[in-house]
Amino acid sequence: GTDDYPTKPIEEPVLKQVLVHWNPNTCTESIGKVAPSYVDEPASEVPATAENTQPDVIIDWQAALKQSANKEDLAKDMLRMLIDFIPEVEEVVDHALEQDDYSREELIHVIHKLHGSSSYCGVPRLKSLCATLEHALRSGASIEEIEPEMFELQDEMIKVTTTAKLYLEQ
Repeated sequence: GTDDYPTKPIEEPVLKQVLVHWNPNTCTESIGKVAPSYVDEPASEVPATAENTQPDVIIDWQAALKQSANKEDLAKDMLRMLIDFIPEVEEVVDHALEQDDYSREELIHVIHKLHGSSSYCGVPRLKSLCATLEHALRSGASIEEIEPEMFELQDEMIKVTTTAKLYLEQ
């Protein structure tokens, strides 16, 4: 067994380190510790809010490239998959806002999936909004209580979809 694991988002150097560490045929002197790129960020129990991210950055292409190991085609594919998923999220958010008895669990599931997707695409405000919403919902907030953030999420998804065209058409 092992008690070692890489956390999401998985970074290639960290994954290699874990694999080398647990391979019995590896010389232990050659293993160096690699910290994930996000280790320098201060840890916080409460996720970053949309207000404390850069307000003018819709897509941080350098962050997207970093997540894709500087492979532009992969970064574009990841962004395209995010854009393809957004209509499904919009539909769920619309239903959640319109129906008083909409399933919080379904909303949490979709927001969690969008949060994960946005982690790989260099969309800091969208990622932050998802983190805020997911945290609030998992903490017991009602859909009515997070309505303003849901409207922000709708606006941000439109901005990301519109801005993504500039990167995907290149």
